[in-house]
Amino acid sequence: MLKSPFRHAKLGPEELGPVKAGSAGLASPAAITRAQEVNDMLARRVEVGPAISVRDFEQSLELRESSYRDSMQHLLHQIPGAHPALDRFDSVSYHFCARARARVVACGRLSRSSPEGRWEIPELAELIASFPDSQRRLLILNRGVVSADLRNSGLLSIMLHAGSRWALEHTEHTSGLAIVSPEASSFYRRLGIDSVGEIALPSRQGRRYAVIHAPLAHIAER
Repeated sequence: MLKSPFRHAKLGPEELGPVKAGSAGLASPAAITRAQEVNDMLARRVEVGPAISVRDFEQSLELRESSYRDSMQHLLHQIPGAHPALDRFDSVSYHFCARARARVVACGRLSRSSPEGRWEIPELAELIASFPDSQRRLLILNRGVVSADLRNSGLLSIMLHAGSRWALEHTEHTSGLAIVSPEASSFYRRLGIDSVGEIALPSRQGRRYAVIHAPLAHIAER
């Protein structure tokens, strides 16, 4: 059974919004868009917060499996005998989900290194070692999945914002890192976060990925 690393109260809709586009700190186009997205999610009664129950985890894993089955099968069946979507870094990650009427409609996680200092993607160790000491207290932003009926709704960006804010308030981590396909990097550009380079992953047939790295405070403000 997967245990939750969370020890704090959930981030409910009353903390997420509603948000007025003219509020202080929400002057940029991206922030105005986020305000509209938050209010839309509230109207749909979507609650974003830490995945702290067994039901949250089980439904998140089911959502992951259904999403990865067609095009990202390398992320499945990593632990023999376990749920197909479970991997060894789930136990050292902070998990978030979005619920609509008790159903998980989106999920994602902020991953830490293992107790042995290993990262989910082996090639990340050298990359992270090149960062200044002040930027090494980072979390890997990954496993973001949204149900088909809510894709392109802005829900993933709301979860990224809320998760980064939570991490700033409740952990010692200060920055976020994401390894994404060049096509997916446009999602971060829309949030005002640019790629800082590329990395080739031999563990994934040498495919090149965009590297997204930014302070959590910057991500939380988008």
